[in-house]
Formats: sequence, structure tokens, C-alpha cells
Amino acid sequence: MSPTPTPTPKPLTGGLKAEYFENVTLNGTASVIRADNIIDFDWGQNSPDQKLNADGFSVRWKGFLVPLYRERYTFCMAGSGGMRLVVDGDEVIDEWDTENQREECDDISLRSGGNFDIQVEFVDRDGLASVKLYWESSSQSKQIIPASALVQ
Repeated sequence: MSPTPTPTPKPLTGGLKAEYFENVTLNGTASVIRADNIIDFDWGQNSPDQKLNADGFSVRWKGFLVPLYRERYTFCMAGSGGMRLVVDGDEVIDEWDTENQREECDDISLRSGGNFDIQVEFVDRDGLASVKLYWESSSQSKQIIPASALVQ
């Protein structure tokens, strides 16, 4: 009897897994699944994809965050819809019921060399739609989290 083959692990790839839903609740089957390298979107009054309406959609990005430094990071989300950010199980930002254009920030300590679970959620109920995800620390200036720090 030959040994059972061991499956080869899937290598991590850049960006985050993005699931786009045709509803504002992140429920059901995603209409669009793709990899987004960064979270820096300004859709205005347009749809993020031809399979979605311009209003009444939600998005969930999932993957891993790989920081360069072991220190406190400030995370900020700017946008014109509801926003959530969870890093390594810690809810960092939860502004789901707000639609106004704004920026929300909070901080968390991270260690370098680790992969931290990250989940980002956004909802556009109506009107303009935009969302951006930034970070900064004492060792790096405020910037959109680069693709090199996001893996799925």
C-alpha cells in the first residue's frame, strides 16, 4: 500500500482576498471575488464592478498583515460608508452605521516578522462610495498599507 500524498500548501499571494456583495449585510454568496492589492478606492457614484449596483453593496477583505517593525501602529480608515477593521482578533475600527465622509483611527501594538489576520469591511448604502486603509508608526510615515504588507 502506498502512502497517502500530503497536499502541497498554497503559497501566500499579494494583496487581500476581496468579496463584493450585492447587499449591505455581507450575507450570501459574493457576486465578485478577486484579489485587491491595496485598499485605496474612490468609486464616487459608480459601481466597483459591472456585476454590482452603484449603491447598496458591501465588501469584505481578508488576509494577513505583515508589519516591518515591532511597535505601535496607528490604523486609519477614511471613507464615505460604513467601515470596520479587525487586526489579529482585535476590533480596531467599528463605524458601520455611519455614511458621512470621515476618517477614523485607532492604534494597536504589532511585532515584526509576524503574519497577523486582517479583516476589513465596507458598506455603501447610497451616494458616494470611497474607502482607504492607512497605517503609521514611529518608524514610518502615514501611508496607504502597501501591497507588500498584505498577503492572502
